[in-house]
Formats: sequence, C-alpha cells, structure tokens
Amino acid sequence: MIKVLILALILAAHAAAAMSVDEAYASIPHRRTVFDRRAALMPADEADGLVRLFALVDRAIVARVTKTGYEPLLAELRALALALPARLQPVQRLVGEAVVAERAYLDGEASAVHTASARLHEAYGQLMRLYPEEGAQNRDAFFDYLCALDFL
Repeated sequence: MIKVLILALILAAHAAAAMSVDEAYASIPHRRTVFDRRAALMPADEADGLVRLFALVDRAIVARVTKTGYEPLLAELRALALALPARLQPVQRLVGEAVVAERAYLDGEASAVHTASARLHEAYGQLMRLYPEEGAQNRDAFFDYLCALDFL
C-alpha cells in the first residue's frame, strides 16, 4: 500500500512539473497577458518585484490546475515578501492569502473560494491604484494574472 501511495505521489509531482504555464492557462481557459518589464513606467525595483510575483502567480495557476505543488509555492511566496519593495508587500500578502485559501478550497473547505476571490480582487485594485500610469499591456497583465488564478 505504501509503495502505491509513493508511486501516486511521484506521478502527481511529475504531472505538475510536466504542465507548462501556457498549458495551465489553456486548460482554464484564460487569456495570458505577460507583464512587460521593459515598458513599465514604475520604478525599476517595483517592476522587477512584479516580474517575480507574477512568475509565482503563474506557478500558482499550474498548482491550481494540477492540484499539486502548493507547499513549495507558498514557501517561495513568503520568502518573496522579504525581497519586495515596501509598496508591493501588501499585494504579495493578498496573493499569498488567496493561494492559501485556494488550497483550502481544494482540500474541501467550500467557503475558502470566496476568500481567495476577494483577496485577488483586492490585489488587483491595489495594483491599479499604485500604477494608474501603466500602459494597456501591463494593466491587462495585472488583470489576467489575478483573474486566471481566481476560481470565481
């Protein structure tokens, strides 16, 4: 029995690693607009922070689709908080709370899906308030990353 469980865990991990971000978006399905760091009008350190945060959001979308990989992802989200500029830390916290709630939802806590959705809406609102001067591509990226992660 233990060998079967170990094999199942290995296969699940392999499947999660084998799924690309583009495949995960296609399976939802949802448009993927990539944040354009070079076109960003915000300070460079904040643009770099968003690149890192959105890379983790992409991984969270893969985790959502494959239902695996949450623990290392959450550890990286927590670590990222220490490296982000202060203005982005509230956004990171909201995204982290949403990912925790989504994992709880997948574990059977039905009400957690509403918490996750609310946190993602808050994160989007904060990004739009912080960076109203950004071009259409990056504003669309703010929406698409967070909307693709949202179950609702």
